[in-house]
Amino acid sequence: MSDEGGGGASQKIGGEEPFASYILERRLAVGGMSEVFVARPRDRTTGRVVIKRLLPDLVEDDAVREAFELEASLHRRVDHPAVVRFFEYGTYAGEPYIVMEHVAGANLGRLLRRAQSDGKRLEPGLSVYIATCLCSALEAVHAIADEGGRSLGVVHRDVSPSNVLLSSRGEVKLGDFGIAQMQRSAQLRSSGAVKGKYAYLAPEQVAGESFDQRADLFSLAVVLGECLVGEPLFGDGAQLAVLLAIRDARIDTLRAAKQRIPAGLFEVVERALSKEPGERYATASELARALAPYTLEARKAKGELSGWVAYASDAASAARRLQSSDKRPAQTAEDLPCILRVAGVEDRVVHLAKLIEQLATGRVSERDQVDFGGGFKPIHEVAMLARYLPQQNQTTARFQGPGVPDFLTTLPDSKASEAFVWIAKHRASGALFAEPAPGEDAPAELYFSDGKLVVAVSADPGMLLGERLVSRGLIDRGELDLAVLVMHKYNGHLGDTIVGLGLADPLDVFDTLRAQGTERVARLFRWKRGKLAFYRGVSPARVDFRLDLDVAPLLLAGLKEARTADEILDEWGALLDAKYAPVEPQPAWARGASWPSVMSSVLRALSAGATPLEIMKVFEPAPFQPSGSLTKVHVLLALEACEQLGIVIRQP
Repeated sequence: MSDEGGGGASQKIGGEEPFASYILERRLAVGGMSEVFVARPRDRTTGRVVIKRLLPDLVEDDAVREAFELEASLHRRVDHPAVVRFFEYGTYAGEPYIVMEHVAGANLGRLLRRAQSDGKRLEPGLSVYIATCLCSALEAVHAIADEGGRSLGVVHRDVSPSNVLLSSRGEVKLGDFGIAQMQRSAQLRSSGAVKGKYAYLAPEQVAGESFDQRADLFSLAVVLGECLVGEPLFGDGAQLAVLLAIRDARIDTLRAAKQRIPAGLFEVVERALSKEPGERYATASELARALAPYTLEARKAKGELSGWVAYASDAASAARRLQSSDKRPAQTAEDLPCILRVAGVEDRVVHLAKLIEQLATGRVSERDQVDFGGGFKPIHEVAMLARYLPQQNQTTARFQGPGVPDFLTTLPDSKASEAFVWIAKHRASGALFAEPAPGEDAPAELYFSDGKLVVAVSADPGMLLGERLVSRGLIDRGELDLAVLVMHKYNGHLGDTIVGLGLADPLDVFDTLRAQGTERVARLFRWKRGKLAFYRGVSPARVDFRLDLDVAPLLLAGLKEARTADEILDEWGALLDAKYAPVEPQPAWARGASWPSVMSSVLRALSAGATPLEIMKVFEPAPFQPSGSLTKVHVLLALEACEQLGIVIRQP
């Protein structure tokens, strides 16, 4: 570990502290689980080391101790010059600790911040040298094996500039195995507890999908891209916007700098940053070979890097730069008074923040009027207020499509799934207006682009983002009220407000937004009466957050919502021994489609001639999938979805 930790500048800790066979000299960093110190052996037989120990209030937490032991177990299995060396794992006075190499220098994050603030950039050859060193480190990490020589499929999960340590001699070392994870089955699942620096996650991690070691290679490519262009690759603004840019693999910043990147190198980095893992380099060694023609010779690179480390370690200059940046004025928002007219009769004076709160919570409607001094206007005609209105168009209040629909499904004569199958097969762009029978549910509008759900609008107040976050226990009612009150400081975006105030983790908010869309679709499958009409070319009034959800997982969620597990098993009872086969060749619209993992597993099994019953017996779910009867239901639902989409047929 280097002299600069991820949690802030190093600190004295009230004098030197004896700890095991070491003396703790100063604290480098403190995080959510542990703290890190520079230390020296009491007998002075060797040089300084770094000691990482659990925070005192977490020592008795079994889950935390297990994670800490896993970190030590994985780290001790790697012996590579480009990985921070592991020395010892032990316990002192009941506290577990890890001893590792002390890298005297700076981390890459510090160097890049310093260079970016001074308008400087690493030259391409040096940037590539750092990346090839990291490729070598990841090759060693990914090759970690158990005592029997079997690969553990380790994914580092935190390849970011702050974990790239640079020594004063120009060495490059990958550190911190704190969130590394073993790949216990075919793939890992990134749940709501996905970890890693947000700006360096891979698209599949952000989207909450399965991921493997190729996610580390994407993160490495982000680090390389930042070195090449001299600024964060996916922006440094609102965290939700950064996550969206990553999910969609929007590398506009890199493309804008293409002319100053050596010919051929841009294409290598572009491939490594592909949204689909299968389009990236498969291994760290393969990426290293692609980068090899563009790197500096090692001796020259170490010399140049040594100079950059000295530059990044100039504390006096850094302090002056920080003092200069602190002179920027803080962002403020004017709390304007106005007259609010509700229902055309009641006038009262309110301030902007209070008005916004009432708009976002539905206590004031778009038809009410407001006067800021130039006369009364309906709220929906006032630009600075319209963005705070819940996304509810007239079609969510009563069903009224724009003309003759391109596709119409009437329940119970047809099934809701027919509309989504039609959208998928036509890769349609437009709006699906859903009108339930009276008392059935709230109307909804679902907007699609190229067959993907991009916006889900509901007239149900319970489907609003704030209510969903409260119901999930991610924020409480008081925190929601606070966020709504200051939403005007975040351009009217509740998600950005909640993240900006530190009330919820950005990935939790991101996941909730996507879950909203899936849940809104799934509820339609419960309807007994109603109609769904699709109109091509109809766009949403605004897009605050683009969902980009494929139809296949939406169809799976809806089919599961429509019936109980027992009902699904009963319906399939007579068909468990039937023969099904994938359609060959696949329909044009389905070629290259990305299917949920359970559907892909079923398709492979059917290709091998298995029956539904045989698949249910041998199917090995990923760790995130439930076990027992629910696993059987997942298999059957996947087969049902494949059959409805026309990519599987039952054989006579």
